[in-house]
Amino acid sequence: MGKALLLIVLGSGLVLTKQLYNTTLSEERTSKDQRAYQEEVIAREIAASAFNVGMGEIRSFGEDVQAGTRELNGASNAGRAGSYTTGRFQGGTYTVKAELTSAHSVRVIATGAFGDAEYTMHDEYRVFVMVAREGGVVDVSFLESQAGYCSSVYYQAYTMDMPEGHEPASVMLFAPDNRERSTSRPARMIWVEPGTQLNFYIAVDQNCSTRPSGNMNECQARAFARGNTLSMGDFDYTHTALLVESGDLDQAVENIWGLVEQKPGVRNVWRIGWEDIHDTSWDRPNSDDPAESLQALKSEGYDGLGWPDVDSWGYRALRDYGGRPDFSDQVIEVSVISPNDASYAATVAAYHAQQAACGEIEDDFPEEDSGSTPDPAPDPDSNPEPEPETEPEPEEEPDINDEYNDYACDCTRNNRRSSKYPVLHRPPGNEANEKLHCLPNSSTRTHLRNHNDVVLTCQL
Repeated sequence: MGKALLLIVLGSGLVLTKQLYNTTLSEERTSKDQRAYQEEVIAREIAASAFNVGMGEIRSFGEDVQAGTRELNGASNAGRAGSYTTGRFQGGTYTVKAELTSAHSVRVIATGAFGDAEYTMHDEYRVFVMVAREGGVVDVSFLESQAGYCSSVYYQAYTMDMPEGHEPASVMLFAPDNRERSTSRPARMIWVEPGTQLNFYIAVDQNCSTRPSGNMNECQARAFARGNTLSMGDFDYTHTALLVESGDLDQAVENIWGLVEQKPGVRNVWRIGWEDIHDTSWDRPNSDDPAESLQALKSEGYDGLGWPDVDSWGYRALRDYGGRPDFSDQVIEVSVISPNDASYAATVAAYHAQQAACGEIEDDFPEEDSGSTPDPAPDPDSNPEPEPETEPEPEEEPDINDEYNDYACDCTRNNRRSSKYPVLHRPPGNEANEKLHCLPNSSTRTHLRNHNDVVLTCQL
């Protein structure tokens, strides 16, 4: 009986000891889990703070994302500490860097670390390119043409009121060719309304069977392009500059086959460089080798060291490699020249002179009112009281900085006849990428109805 009692007591003691041991382990695990959770929360806070600083620095450079990237990462992408900015915050550490994903978009990546925890976040800042801020004439010229294949250049205009999924008409500006075209002029003069998303593409004929005869003079070559009706059977493939969908213009992105860049320090002027070889093995978004990946070339440059060199026009310097992607096969510059620009009259006169010399019918465009069609003359036999035009009601305005105020004053001062309004456009889903438009009444109402946009006022 005594032995049995002793065994019961010892057994109870062992059970109690095991329970205490398990409780201790559980508390340790709970404490460890709690500590890990707290470290992760702090790491996230550090990453978010670093990201906000990095994105703020990029955004402070506005449309010059390349300058912002250099400032954040350092000259020639060398960076303040490698190719990124690093520091300490809240007892932890952070790194933040910018990666150019195209000539007009940059990805900001921030990592926060605290204890054993690490957290990374990223987002992309994109400047909208080839959007007409004001109504104007689209001027297109060749900068380079180095290719064995023959390419024609087509133009498309996506307007804000275009039905979703609608494909705009393609207009041939340059006939298929692979010869030097620096002096060639577009076969048509084109007017665009404010807010129009421009797009261009090359249609590639690899054996040049569609190229006009070399015996054609300039007027005959222009007639060839003006009379063109697009037939995809004439070409092997097309490479667009942007990927655009009607009804969703705010989501337009750069195609991998084109390199689109806004001219540094100049609005409404862009360069497009195309790769005309269609080799799908170069579509490698996860590669960091610019010799085999179109995406890596855009972000890393030809040598993997960024884009340190500029050409005589101020754009990133392009090279010709032949057997690897280079974006220098067909290169054009696009400008939208409004009636308020000093070069407008001379540009229109040059187009009309060319059209007159070739016996072409002049292309239509508004003469005086910067893109709005004048009201018809009143009937002298009837004098109805005109209905006062109701101006769009501005929503609560943000703090107006000098850039917004100057734009608002220029818009209202230069467009009194056509009743245009300065609109701060906030793209749905990407409202941080605000942009300014000088729009007629109908377009202004469309913006206010469909977006979280604001009509600005001129404060003198």
